[in-house]
Amino acid sequence: MIPAPALLDAVARVFTALGLPEGAAAAVAEGLVDGDMRGIPSHGLMLVPMYAERIGAGSVTTATEAEVVTDLGAIAVLDAKNALGILTGDQAMELAVERARQFGVGAVAVRHAFHFGGAFRYVMAAAGAGLVGIAAANTRPLMPAPGGAERVVGNNPIAIAVPTAGEVPIVLDMATSEAAMGKIRMAAKAKEPIPPTWAVTADGSPTMDAAEAIAGMLLPSGGAKGFGLAFVIDLLCGLLSGGATGAEVRPLYGDFSAPYDCSHFFMAIDVAHFRDPGSFANAAEAAATRIRGGARAPGVAQLFTPGEPEWRRREHAHGTVRLDAPVVTMLTRYARELDAPPDLSGDLLARIEAPSADRFDLILELLRRGVAEEEIRARTGIDLWFLVRTIETPGVLPLRQGRWLAGRGPFAVEDELALLREHAIDVLVTKGSGGGATYAKLAAARQLGLPVVMVRRPPPPPGQVVDSVEATLAWLERTA
Repeated sequence: MIPAPALLDAVARVFTALGLPEGAAAAVAEGLVDGDMRGIPSHGLMLVPMYAERIGAGSVTTATEAEVVTDLGAIAVLDAKNALGILTGDQAMELAVERARQFGVGAVAVRHAFHFGGAFRYVMAAAGAGLVGIAAANTRPLMPAPGGAERVVGNNPIAIAVPTAGEVPIVLDMATSEAAMGKIRMAAKAKEPIPPTWAVTADGSPTMDAAEAIAGMLLPSGGAKGFGLAFVIDLLCGLLSGGATGAEVRPLYGDFSAPYDCSHFFMAIDVAHFRDPGSFANAAEAAATRIRGGARAPGVAQLFTPGEPEWRRREHAHGTVRLDAPVVTMLTRYARELDAPPDLSGDLLARIEAPSADRFDLILELLRRGVAEEEIRARTGIDLWFLVRTIETPGVLPLRQGRWLAGRGPFAVEDELALLREHAIDVLVTKGSGGGATYAKLAAARQLGLPVVMVRRPPPPPGQVVDSVEATLAWLERTA
């Protein structure tokens, strides 16, 4: 768990280094970190590399505002000109709220837009101001028509939030596919299967393989109903804005030099133009209370209103963020490359000062967060040094689910590669004498993206494969 303020600062520093003003960088960081805090990692910090690469390639600009190209009372059309979607999305919803207060309803369409993260951000801003908020976006085609065998419509998201007198917000935020592509990408990185209802292969055959799903087609939520909703969202966003629809929207993870060019739609409805806002909010809370207090099926402990599980995850996090280790490593790498090193150590530095059963796990975690080896050595006095490579595959971690291999005799790099692959090694442990064998091991581990623990102590017997991480940690404690 990483303190949210430290993470917000680290992410903001990355985007500032990429050319955004401090305020805009902070807004982007807030939008992404909030996704992880709500338990929606597909709309969280895993997006940083793609955002950064697109800024570097020129398909996303560092502009902070969209241009207002149409301004007619209750409606407006913006041209985002490929600025970051979180920034232009905030601008569009603020404008929609402003017009709704004046006219009862405010509607803003945005063309030439970019990915805006979680749609909940914008509708919750409207609901927090006492208005109903609606936000939608289109994506490149990812789903077939019912019975079709080609992608014709995106899994276009829509979100609606309603102001309520209660503490828990009422927020519907959904993609129109059975699962968001971001979740499938996470499953692919983790090499985990996906449910059979999420996607089909390119020829329309069922699949549970995430890689096949990415190359194939997503399935709409609710069959023809989900497809129909996705289709009209595409038209609403693209046609009203004069922007892209269907295949005119480019792949988000395709050519990073080509603009994504999606379209957005935002609407705010001022409740005060319809009825007393207080009575509306009380009625909304009463309806939510009825849902939560309804009869439960056997084995069900609690009922939730839309958006409540995500809200509760954020509340229970108590200002911290749980991130997969590869995401932390990625963020640290980008920050270092941009000369904006983060401080994500939290309370871990203090925790490693005293011997404990999880001491080495904590040390490895600190290294992944970018803490200098010298700082760790000064805190612990342990005569160990670690070299931890950037880890891109979530399957490597957590360490307690991995396998460790003790160093063995001299081999060529090709032999070391074969050895690491044969044993499905996740972490290489070697005494690091500095000779040719060490070089071969490090070169092989570097090619595979594996972390390496180098120990200035006699290693276990040559060729020993240690399936128990606990046993390896015990050995490290004894030899340290």
